Amino acid sequence: MFKNRQASTEEKNKTPNKIKAGILIGIPLLLLLAGISIIGFAGWNLFKQTYLIGSALVNKPVETIASSKFLIGTKTFQYPKLGSEMGKIIIPSISLNYPLIHGDDDESLEKGIGHYAGSTLPGENGNVVLAGHRDTVFRNLGKVKIGETITLQTYYGNYNYRVAKIRIVDKNDLTVVVPKEKETLTIYTCYPFEYIGHAPKRYVVECEFIDGTSLKELKIENGKWYKYENRKTYFILYIKLDVGFRFVCTSTIPIYSH
Repeated sequence: MFKNRQASTEEKNKTPNKIKAGILIGIPLLLLLAGISIIGFAGWNLFKQTYLIGSALVNKPVETIASSKFLIGTKTFQYPKLGSEMGKIIIPSISLNYPLIHGDDDESLEKGIGHYAGSTLPGENGNVVLAGHRDTVFRNLGKVKIGETITLQTYYGNYNYRVAKIRIVDKNDLTVVVPKEKETLTIYTCYPFEYIGHAPKRYVVECEFIDGTSLKELKIENGKWYKYENRKTYFILYIKLDVGFRFVCTSTIPIYSH
């Protein structure tokens, strides 16, 4: 009789312990599953966005068709050919005055400062992207300050911009060349400036539009008419777990390196 009571008491004591154990194991497990679901959903969205950006921007044009033209008012201009000089860039604060070359391949960057051909022309109401070597044309870019003026003198008009933001990003950061809905100038070069070898970062100067040839007058006929080189684009999705669950999604292909 006593043994039966003792066994019954032990069973009753085990029941709360089992419940406590279930709670202690179950709650963290549920939180883990919820976290994995959130990470998976957000990570997939980031991957899709990065893939769309990359597939549109990473492939570079290798040839233009000569019949591509644009209009400013009643005047017709030929769209610049890859490797051709389309004007010059002037930054008074660092005494910079260099040719502006349409294209950002090695040959173009040897001639001056390259205009990324996948971006808009100055005055086309979008993100105008320029690149140059850190040890030549942009060796003093780090001295440019917010509020200073940068001028692009093209063969069809002049455009002035004001430095609005300076940032340092990873070499594979495609936000540098992402299209924008309003006229913007983005200049970038490798960073650190004194780094020996292929630099791991990019120094980015973002500028807001001040004035120039009327944006409404610049009209591109039939788009930009490029033949694109066929190349595969690969992406790696990095998911980094830390406080706040940060996600990092980058392309394995640099937009420009030196």
